[in-house]
Amino acid sequence: MKKYGMTKKKIVHLIAESDQNGINGYWYAACGKWIMPAEVTETMPDGGRMCLQCQKKMQ
Repeated sequence: MKKYGMTKKKIVHLIAESDQNGINGYWYAACGKWIMPAEVTETMPDGGRMCLQCQKKMQ
């Protein structure tokens, strides 16, 4: 199941599997960054642009 996180700056990241996801509000993205998303959803959120590195990992 894919999860997406959108930051306050409206950048959408693909959430990677990690046992530390959600600790202190931080999630590990597929691009290798630790992000603090404003929201985490199972569908691609509207109103944001996809992180280019995460987009490459999706393909």
